[in-house]
Amino acid sequence: MNTMTSMTLAAVVASVTLLGAGTAAAQEPEADADRGSLVTDPVTGGDEKQHAGKPLAGFYTVDLIGQKVQNRRTDSEVGTVSNLVIDQDGSVVAILVTGNAREGGGKRDLAIAWKQMDRVVEGDEITLSIDMDETALAALPEYAHN
Repeated sequence: MNTMTSMTLAAVVASVTLLGAGTAAAQEPEADADRGSLVTDPVTGGDEKQHAGKPLAGFYTVDLIGQKVQNRRTDSEVGTVSNLVIDQDGSVVAILVTGNAREGGGKRDLAIAWKQMDRVVEGDEITLSIDMDETALAALPEYAHN
């Protein structure tokens, strides 16, 4: 085989290899594949992606509200989720748990940091729990709605 044929053959093989790699890369799931299906925005057609379904291990707000929160240390119920606190970026930062007041009966709202909440999602079942001793839990201030 002469040099020109070898170079042409090498160029063809390289092109096919790169084309195949590009196709494979295009078929690779996105790094955020666990966030659910993402589709191109049908209105703008731009780069902004829209969710086409619930994330694989995700849940909806309505799935959380009304859920009981358990304290793993004491195996007692802390209260029931009454709302979510979401920051300006759209991230959940805390959940509001309505539980028994420390003294005098009644109810009080506690804001428990989202990162302190253990969440287990199994199908349609969501289990919420925290790992706080009773002293720390009792010391949480009542959430001030504003």
